[in-house]
Amino acid sequence: MSMFYGRYIISTPIGEMQAILNTRKIYAFSFLDSLPQLIYKFGNLEEILPSEFPLALELQSQVSDYFLGKRFSFNLPLSLEGTEFQNEIWTKLQTIPYGRTATYAEIASEVNNPLAVRAVGATIGQNPFLILIPCHRIVSKAAELTGYQGGITRKSSLLSLEAAFSGNMPLSLF
Repeated sequence: MSMFYGRYIISTPIGEMQAILNTRKIYAFSFLDSLPQLIYKFGNLEEILPSEFPLALELQSQVSDYFLGKRFSFNLPLSLEGTEFQNEIWTKLQTIPYGRTATYAEIASEVNNPLAVRAVGATIGQNPFLILIPCHRIVSKAAELTGYQGGITRKSSLLSLEAAFSGNMPLSLF
């Protein structure tokens, strides 16, 4: 198995996304115009050929199915390289059902730390796996759309897409 890291570009209906991956795991997935700091730790990466990286093809397939309303969660090997708290929050985000939303306070309560609302917000803002770890499903206590690395317009688009395919109202809480 190669430990070579590469980048793979995927076109989506709401913008191009870049994955940082090797043959075994995905290390980041973000919109090209909103790259998280994690991507910079890998330096200048070559674009990979998907034929050499079956994981890239699987990522592309799952993301395409998501945008077509055929996939409601992802089954991909993600490298969660955060603190114990960050990994707990990112793992909890993956339990929010497709087409539903939660608040920062609800996530803090779910991880038995109800006073950590700001820390939860900061951790969600550092999510290196946009869409794959659905941080777009987090809204304010007043059910308003708040910060998103990909921008509020994309967050709104993702929530509307999920609402259309799930039959839920866009801002129904989990």
